[in-house]
Amino acid sequence: MDGNQYKRILVAVDGTESSEKALKQGVDLAKKYHSELFIAHIIDTRAFQTLSSYDEETAQIASSMANQTLAEYAIEASKAGVQHVTTILRYGIPKKVLAYDLIAEHHIDLLLLGSSNLKTFEKLFLGSLSNYLAKHATCDVVTID
Repeated sequence: MDGNQYKRILVAVDGTESSEKALKQGVDLAKKYHSELFIAHIIDTRAFQTLSSYDEETAQIASSMANQTLAEYAIEASKAGVQHVTTILRYGIPKKVLAYDLIAEHHIDLLLLGSSNLKTFEKLFLGSLSNYLAKHATCDVVTID
């Protein structure tokens, strides 16, 4: 990794241990290279399709929890010495929001994400987020275990 080229770092977080490791790595890199740090959480709209009817209250609770977590992560990054931290909350299909929307909108140079906890069968059926991003993202992608 040539840190000099990474001025705008995006870390995708989902509350898993591996995404928190990715955030720590993103904070370390942003500090070291004086980069802007973007911390994003994408609420997967497919999760709501399993509900018998769309429940707006459930969506609001998910948004509220995600915003609270993002705010905590931003405070953590700022306390660690990152000068510019932006949090992003979006709805959609995470791999598409990351690969096509956020990277382009924010001119991201490096995307960090935690490895998926999907089981082998689920990965075969659904596909790995990191594999998709490695093929479709227009920036460097690093997956953290």
